[in-house]
Amino acid sequence: MEVRIVDDFDVELIKKLTLLEKEAFGGGGLNEWTLPVFIKYGRVYILEEKGKVLGLAEFIKDWNDQKLVFLVGFSICRNKRGQGLGNSFLERVIQLLKEEYVKVIRITVSSHNKVALKLYKKLGFTEIRYLKNEYGLGEDRLLMELNLEEGVF
Repeated sequence: MEVRIVDDFDVELIKKLTLLEKEAFGGGGLNEWTLPVFIKYGRVYILEEKGKVLGLAEFIKDWNDQKLVFLVGFSICRNKRGQGLGNSFLERVIQLLKEEYVKVIRITVSSHNKVALKLYKKLGFTEIRYLKNEYGLGEDRLLMELNLEEGVF
């Protein structure tokens, strides 16, 4: 399996990534309009095996602190979940970000998403605060942070 930065794209890749987003986030995920923007102006990593996209991670930088990035979306295709791919993929992405002098990674996650919470906590993310209605009425989130200067990475 290979982790790579997406720095160029075609219609077929955007279709694959959009399907993975829909599978993971429904209508709340990135789409064929927003993914190209993230590829050009953010940072998109994919986990691939034999040309098949198994995982996706999208990041943006904070305008006020260039050493802080926000993980907008992280997903593993449904038929590969529960096999440790999310853990190994995110570990590798974190290492690549650290090599780019990123110091802090933040993410929001639903308090009901026990699988994601377990993964993020295992990797050293800590809860910063509770964000009421972060993504609309009733869409509360936990803000979590990983300090790469303090962690094992």
